[in-house]
Amino acid sequence: MIEYREYQPGDAEGYLRIHDQAFPPISLDYWQEWSKGPATAAVAVEDGRVVGAVPFHLRDFRLRADVTVPVAFEYSVCVDESLRDRGVGSGMMAAAKRFLRGRCLAMMVFRGGEQSLGYRYYARNGHHDLLYIRPWVLRIRPPVSAQAVLRCSWEDFLGWEAEAVEVFRSAYAAYGGHPQRRPGFYAPALTTPQFLEVPLDLSVLYLRQNGTSGPLLGYAILGQERNEPTLRLLEVATLGGNQAYALPLLANYANMAADRRLDACVDMPDSAPYAGLLAPLGFESTPRSQSSQMIMCHALDPEGLAAACWRESPATAGLEVLAWTPERQVTLHRAIATPRHKVILEMKEETLTRLVCARLDLVAAWREERVTAVGASSADIEAIAEALPFQAWTADYLEYI
Repeated sequence: MIEYREYQPGDAEGYLRIHDQAFPPISLDYWQEWSKGPATAAVAVEDGRVVGAVPFHLRDFRLRADVTVPVAFEYSVCVDESLRDRGVGSGMMAAAKRFLRGRCLAMMVFRGGEQSLGYRYYARNGHHDLLYIRPWVLRIRPPVSAQAVLRCSWEDFLGWEAEAVEVFRSAYAAYGGHPQRRPGFYAPALTTPQFLEVPLDLSVLYLRQNGTSGPLLGYAILGQERNEPTLRLLEVATLGGNQAYALPLLANYANMAADRRLDACVDMPDSAPYAGLLAPLGFESTPRSQSSQMIMCHALDPEGLAAACWRESPATAGLEVLAWTPERQVTLHRAIATPRHKVILEMKEETLTRLVCARLDLVAAWREERVTAVGASSADIEAIAEALPFQAWTADYLEYI
C-alpha cells in the first residue's frame, strides 16, 4: 500500500535516494536547508520508505504587468525504478493538488519535449501550455561589429542588484510570465536544485551611461556550464527595453562564445522584446518539433486567479460570469450591481487555464468558437475580455527549476 502525502523533514534521506537515481546528486545538507522553504514536495511512501517525490518551489509570479499571484513550480519528479509506470507520479500529483490548495493559486512547471513521456505526464495530470520558449543556437559569428561593453563578476553584480532590478522592471513592464523581481532575488535564484545539478560559472556584461560611472543602461547574465561546452544567456534587460542597448550586449555574448569555442544557446520566447535581434546576430531558431521548452500550468483555484486578474468596469458591474468546462464549473465574477445578468462561458479546461492566467484573447476565442456563451451579447464578451485581458509573457533561463 502506497501512501501519498506532503513531504516531512524525516523524508530527506529517502528523497535523495530516489532523486540521485534520476538526476545528478545533491547533498543532504543542501537539501535539508533548501526544503525548509519556500519549498515542499509530494511524496509516495511504501512500508515507511520514500518511493517517489514531486518537489515544489513557491514563488510570487507575474501573470500580468499589474498582477502577481502565488504559484508552486514543480521540478525533478522522480519515482523508484521498481515502481515506474504504475501511476505513482499521478498519485503524488493528486496529493499535491489537495495540500497546496489555499497556499497558492496554480501549479506550474518548466517542461521540454512536447512528444516526451514527461510532457504527457503533466498533460495527463491537468497541466496546459501557457508559454513556448524557443532555443536559439549560434551558428555563425555575429556579422555586426560589437560595441565594447563592461564585464564583471557575479559578486560585483550582486553589489548593484537594486539597479538591475529597476532596469529589469522597466524592460519588462508590459510583460508577465516570470517571478517578481525585487532586491534579494538574484543570489538565491542560482542556488536552486536546477543549478546545483547543472552548475554554471557566472559573469555579467553591462552598459553604463558615460562609461563606467553613469546610470545602468542594460546587462546580460551569462553562465558557462561546467559539464558541457555551452555558454548560456541567463537573462538580458535594458532600460525601457531599448534595442540599441541590447544589441552590443548580445553581440559581445555571441563573440565571447565564439572566441572560447563554446556553443551559445539562448532560450527565449518569440514574444520576448529582444527575440528580433537574435537572427541578425547569427542565431538560428529551433523548431518545436526538434526542441522546445514551455511553461505548463494547472489552475488549482481558477476563481482566485480570475479575481486577481479581473479589471472591474461599469460594463461588468452587473455581470455574473460563470465558466463551464467538461471537468468543472467556476464563478469568474460576481455581480456587484443590479440588475444582474448571468453569462456562462463554455470552453475546454485548457482554454479556462489560459483565460484566468491572462493568456487568452477572449474575443478571438469566442469568434473561433473555442469559447461559446450562453446569455452573452457581443458587447458582454468584449466587456469580459477587457476585464480579463491577454498579456504578453516572457521568461528567462535564470528562472528555470
